[in-house]
Amino acid sequence: MGFFSLTNQNSYDIIQTHARYRREQKAKTPNRSPAAVETGGALVLSKLKSGPRVVGVKQTRRALGDGKAAQVFLAEDADPRITQPVEAICAQQGVPVTRVPHMKELGSACGISVGSAVAALLI
Repeated sequence: MGFFSLTNQNSYDIIQTHARYRREQKAKTPNRSPAAVETGGALVLSKLKSGPRVVGVKQTRRALGDGKAAQVFLAEDADPRITQPVEAICAQQGVPVTRVPHMKELGSACGISVGSAVAALLI
């Protein structure tokens, strides 16, 4: 027996909880037409590809604290426990927040091969 061990029932509960969370998130996400996402989303995300940026929660929070963030991008399918504190800081400082439908889309716009929950365009 190790320091932390999961029984089969615990593993099953974790998987079921995660599946329920994903279903809830999918239900919350508004239905969007692909054309609307491509035209509006591509224009906004092109700013991330061309300008100075930071990727990730820690770097974005640091940029917000230093007053260097001009715009923050949040993935809608990211865990709210990650994105809500960043959104609150943006509201306090008056930094505009742009929502992106998927983490993978935000990550690829930033030039990384994995998804990203948060990114910021720097001044």
